[in-house]
Order: sequence, then structure tokens, then C-alpha cells
Amino acid sequence: MVIGEKKTCIAYRCPQCGGGVMGICADLLLSGGRMLKLKCPCGQSHMTAEETQDGKIRLTAPCLLCAKDHRYLVSKSVFYDRELFLLNCAYSNLDICFAGDEQRVSHALEENEKELKKLFSDAGLSTLAGMRREEEAVLPDAQVLDIIRFLVRELEADGQIDCPCHDGEYEIEFTTRGVRVYCLHCNGEHFFDVSSVEAAKALLSCDSLTLREPHEQP
Repeated sequence: MVIGEKKTCIAYRCPQCGGGVMGICADLLLSGGRMLKLKCPCGQSHMTAEETQDGKIRLTAPCLLCAKDHRYLVSKSVFYDRELFLLNCAYSNLDICFAGDEQRVSHALEENEKELKKLFSDAGLSTLAGMRREEEAVLPDAQVLDIIRFLVRELEADGQIDCPCHDGEYEIEFTTRGVRVYCLHCNGEHFFDVSSVEAAKALLSCDSLTLREPHEQP
């Protein structure tokens, strides 16, 4: 290795064959405006890494669930110095892009495969193609997710979200039932309609939100 050279392992999961794809990215490979392209052996997908003019790293990775490329911008210190960092799909909350120490990235891919198998099992599906078809049929417009995320953060900041434990920390995720708002402490939850942008905009008039235990949901 050249003295002073920085490098890290990057990886993603191919949305076509489902295999994990790993490779090494070094700072010299990205110098001079060059782009690194990490291709899957099946030839049907690739991930890219490039350095921006202001010295950050732009990553573009395909998503095996929502069939879209996701773009991320990270600092060089995060990209080259972290032992492991993960970037996820905003719709499914599933990690799709991995970087860091090679062994840690390999382990993260293994855990990601277990998570995928559980998703398949919960959805009653046995193949990646089946999961993709189901997700594509119900994924909302990106604007819908942004509207709901904004609403939840505003209500949380104003103390207008309640849940069974009354002392929650709240997150959102996309599910086949809609966008789920849930408490990290007690698992109280609420599902938002994401059938259209109009339905999501109507929610902006909501001034409070009560999460209920899963068994209380209709």
C-alpha cells in the first residue's frame, strides 16, 4: 500500500441475484474526479463511489427492496476511519450500503441476510422477486414519506405524541400496512395511510398522536 493511502471496504446486496458484493476502495482510486464502480458478478447491478469537489464521498447503491438507487454523501473521516457504518433505505429501514473494516462489513452482510430471510418469512414469501413485487405495489411517493416524517418530528418536539409508556422515543418505518410510527421503548404504534400525497397532506392538520399497543390495532 502507498504510504499515506487510506482505504476501506465497501459492500452492497445485489437487487437482482440477492448476493452480497464487497470490494476495497482507496482514496487514490477516487483522486482526480475518478469514480469507482463495484459490480456484482451477475452483471446486473453496481455500486459507485466518487469524491466531490468539496472533499466528501458520494455513494450510490441499488436497493433490493424498492428497486431504486439511493444516494448518500459522507465525510472522508466517516468513510475511511469508521470501523463500520451502515446506510439504509428510508422506505424499508433495511441497510443496503456497508463500509468499514472488511471483517465487520462481512459480518454485517451476514446479519443483513438473516434480516432479509425474516422479512421473507413474515411476508409469506420465499424469493427476492416476490418481495420486490409486493414492495413495488405499495411503496408510497417519496413526498408522502417526507410529509409524515416532518409531522412526526413536529409533534414529538411539541410533546404531542403519547404512547403506553408515556415516555417514548419515536421512529418511523415503511411497512406493507403503511408508514408505521412506533415507540422504541414500549413498541406502541400507529399506522399512517400512504395511498396518496393528498392523504398524507391531510395529516398535517393533526395536532396530536396516540400510539397504541400492537394488539389494540384494528
